Amino acid sequence: MKFVIMMFILLIFFSLAGAEEKKYQLTQATYEGISKVQKLLDKNNYEKAETILLELEKSRNIRKKLDKAYIRFYIGYFYTLVKQEQKALKYFKEAISYKALAPSQVSNAYLNIIQIVMELEQYKQALFLY
Repeated sequence: MKFVIMMFILLIFFSLAGAEEKKYQLTQATYEGISKVQKLLDKNNYEKAETILLELEKSRNIRKKLDKAYIRFYIGYFYTLVKQEQKALKYFKEAISYKALAPSQVSNAYLNIIQIVMELEQYKQALFLY
């Protein structure tokens, strides 16, 4: 009987762990789009990378909140790379607003926001972040 109970507990545990992992899984379209952008960034093709990111943002195929949040997070990252801090701020805040990112990505987004705000010397805004 103890064995059956132990097996049942393990089954529940692994089911919950798998569900939590799937919760932060991107759709294939988002994953492929971001991968394509990363390859373009590696080749310093910023113009094409931006075009693909903005197309992904507007795509009707992207429906999951996680995908929308992740795309905006990545657009924020892109605008940080090209030194367009105001746009980066906008997209990092939008990414957080979806409340769908993994906790580590939320922390990363907040760190990026704080760095940008401090760089722009908008100290009061840094104090009142969410």
